[in-house]
Amino acid sequence: MIKLESTENSFIDVSKYENISEGRLDGRMFIAEKMAISECINTLKNFQENYLEEYKSGDVESRNDILNGLHSSFCNSLGVNALLKFEPMGVFQMGCHNPETNTVAINDMMLCDSDPKEIIQIDLHEIRHAFQEKAVRMPFSVDIDDVTIQQWEDNFANYISPELDFEAYLDQPVEADANIFASIVYDNAFNNKQI
Repeated sequence: MIKLESTENSFIDVSKYENISEGRLDGRMFIAEKMAISECINTLKNFQENYLEEYKSGDVESRNDILNGLHSSFCNSLGVNALLKFEPMGVFQMGCHNPETNTVAINDMMLCDSDPKEIIQIDLHEIRHAFQEKAVRMPFSVDIDDVTIQQWEDNFANYISPELDFEAYLDQPVEADANIFASIVYDNAFNNKQI
């Protein structure tokens, strides 16, 4: 049983959940967001049932194709249209979302790993950043409360890069929310839990 509770910072603390399998999300998550999370979980369950073995045994090109399809489905669920690119990055850089180009870029070396867990979680994380950006630009288009949207807007304006302070980077609202979102979707899909 998983239950999500909002923290004083208005984002979800994944360490406190207990009733997600019964569809009870409280705090800062609303109906449309619950539906989006549920759709992402179902998309990932479909991937697990129908494409996981193909991904594991596939080459870089086939993994790229599979991940692009998965990425498109996640984007549709969240109402964003960020493009997915795989490109060379530094050894410690896994991915990023560029709001100016509306692109999610993931380190192309990750396609060499036959285990898709990390690359899927990175994609979910970066797509969540695209959603956060949309929430800030068009708050009327999402079911996120005004306090959270303001926190995200302030955080984007005062973003802390991991090179400056890794702990502060992880603790800032947009990163914490994106990490929690990716964990909820991935963990529930692969543990056969349903919102």
